[in-house]
Amino acid sequence: MHHSKKGRLTSRKEDDLDFSKVINMAIYDINKAVTSYLFPEMSKNEVITDFIYEVGHNAESKRMIFNRELSLILNNKNIAERTPHNKLIVCKENDETVKQKILSFTKQVENQTMIAEMDSLTEWRLDVFNQKLITFKRSADAEVFKDLYY
Repeated sequence: MHHSKKGRLTSRKEDDLDFSKVINMAIYDINKAVTSYLFPEMSKNEVITDFIYEVGHNAESKRMIFNRELSLILNNKNIAERTPHNKLIVCKENDETVKQKILSFTKQVENQTMIAEMDSLTEWRLDVFNQKLITFKRSADAEVFKDLYY
């Protein structure tokens, strides 16, 4: 899924500077007074397009609560009460190659794990009930049939 500039995490523009491109994130640990960056070094062509993490459980709706509501979250119903996972999922995209990477970190910015590397025809979703991250690739021929079905 290729994100346009309007689909970035922020959209502020000022004096010809493009604030829509988020290239890094930092997490400040209040208890330890330590700031940790997700990416010590990042290419100027790589941008963060999505990030999600669990923040709690809503007993009334039986759903996990996330840092923000996204269409990337599936199957979030009838979830038994549990402690939120200590995971942060980040999606980076290379503007030149249109390749995406999905990475996992602990919320303490430790244990970086590459989950998937995808092209522009591949998308991902988080299945909350089954606690799985799903990737799926669309056919390159899908555009040919678009007008027949939509």
